[in-house]
Amino acid sequence: MKESSFSPQDSLKLIQDMIGKARQDMGDNGKHFLLWGWVSFVGCVGQFVLKTIMHYPQHYLIWLLTLPAAVISIVMGQRQHKQKVTLTYVGESMKHLWIGMGISYFVLSMILSRLGWGTSI
Repeated sequence: MKESSFSPQDSLKLIQDMIGKARQDMGDNGKHFLLWGWVSFVGCVGQFVLKTIMHYPQHYLIWLLTLPAAVISIVMGQRQHKQKVTLTYVGESMKHLWIGMGISYFVLSMILSRLGWGTSI
């Protein structure tokens, strides 16, 4: 393979461009982080209020709020994907990380529900 020699200025420029692109990708995902942050906050506060103040026996149903949030997140992601021009290694790895975490949480919740975790609440 042919090696190309970069000047120190070219190398620094390449690194700055890569950092700038990664920063832009994280900024583009800010809407997703805000959506899920607010959904988590509303779910936690809602479950606390339903359980401790109102003594509602099915206080966990507040978490069904995540279903419409998931649909909204998927639609936002598809729209954002159509507008994306370039794909970076950081963006690709973050996508795989979130997919893996989602699958892991789903599998873990299924295993824990089968073991009877949370039935004594």
